[in-house]
Amino acid sequence: VNEEDLFVKLDPAMVAAVAGRVEGVAVSDAYKPGWLLQAALQSRHGPTVLLLDEWDKTLDRADALLLQFLQDGTVGGPFGEVWTADKNNLIVILTSNEFRPLAEPLLRRCYRYRLTYLPPEVEADILRKESGLPASFCRQVVKVLTIVRTRGESSPSLQEALNFVAALGRPPRPTTLNCWSRDGCLKRKRRLTP
Repeated sequence: VNEEDLFVKLDPAMVAAVAGRVEGVAVSDAYKPGWLLQAALQSRHGPTVLLLDEWDKTLDRADALLLQFLQDGTVGGPFGEVWTADKNNLIVILTSNEFRPLAEPLLRRCYRYRLTYLPPEVEADILRKESGLPASFCRQVVKVLTIVRTRGESSPSLQEALNFVAALGRPPRPTTLNCWSRDGCLKRKRRLTP
């Protein structure tokens, strides 16, 4: 996430159109509202939820930008205009995997909830139901997930485990191997199964 994603984004194609003086394209067409601006505008019309997923993967300076928005509800535009959110209609949700610590002033303005992983037996049951693979195999996958999570090397999600077992559960695709002789002629075709 960068400042453009939060406030106002530039559309490179429209910038080129403006620079090329394409008829019917105005400078204002080159700007697209970012997430905070969209939320501010939408909050004026009714309840709005802004979900900023994995906020800890943003640059540190993004905390200060978000903090200002949370404090006064204002967002600046590309031409100096200022839009104000209806803070009574706006809920902002941040998620974090603790990739980096969030700024203390930002944390002071947030309610914090720590979500833990599902119990291993529940994760294994979900994997079994979704993949159709044997329960014993799914339990082993969850055991590996738990070890990796405990060591702090990564924090694989249940969705990542589902993707992993789905890839394992696919039947192998046969591959045709062409064998060529030294003179460039096709010697034989063999079907290989990985």
